[in-house]
Amino acid sequence: MLELNLTIAQTEGALLRLLGTIERRGFRIESLSVTPQGTSQRIKVALGNTARPAEVLVRQLQRLMEVREVSLDIVRPAFALPAQPDPAPELSRIALRQRRGMSFLGIPERVSVAQGGVA
Repeated sequence: MLELNLTIAQTEGALLRLLGTIERRGFRIESLSVTPQGTSQRIKVALGNTARPAEVLVRQLQRLMEVREVSLDIVRPAFALPAQPDPAPELSRIALRQRRGMSFLGIPERVSVAQGGVA
């Protein structure tokens, strides 16, 4: 994903001209953040993936009268594995079921002796 960081003058229609230029050049805006800074505005625009060269867009934005500063960043999404449930409670329950009546070595705790041998 691409992220544009801009500083533009806080004049009437400046933001509209900026967004119109981005849209007419075929870029899709995924998110937009505007922060006022005195007589200017700090803008972050996240652009969707496209085959169009973003450097051309940067040069066209620099030509707009209100634009004071433009920078382009490539943002890589953070990779996170989905959370896995803890298998420990299920494993301990299975182990208890299988080992019930057994010592820690796996030897039966009780051996009953019947007439004539082991039952």
